[in-house]
Amino acid sequence: MLYLVIIILLGIIAWLLMRPGGTEVVEKQEWQRRKALEYLKNEGEITNEQYRKLVGVSQSQATRDLDELEKQGLIKQIGKSGPKVTYKLK
Repeated sequence: MLYLVIIILLGIIAWLLMRPGGTEVVEKQEWQRRKALEYLKNEGEITNEQYRKLVGVSQSQATRDLDELEKQGLIKQIGKSGPKVTYKLK
């Protein structure tokens, strides 16, 4: 099962890199996430709204990005839902 997940992820990454502008999309996403981690190191916490303003993305994209950082084990969510939710470094 784990091998299947890895193969699927590698396929998605390859697809993103091969499509026109693919490397730029991946680089932008990495830049946005690095910017969030840098902000967290300096400020201690970040909200969805702060992340949106920091990197210039929509609310739904900010949620996806912050969820991805959480899944990677880099940050943790404080609160269940709504505007009071914050994220901190693990």
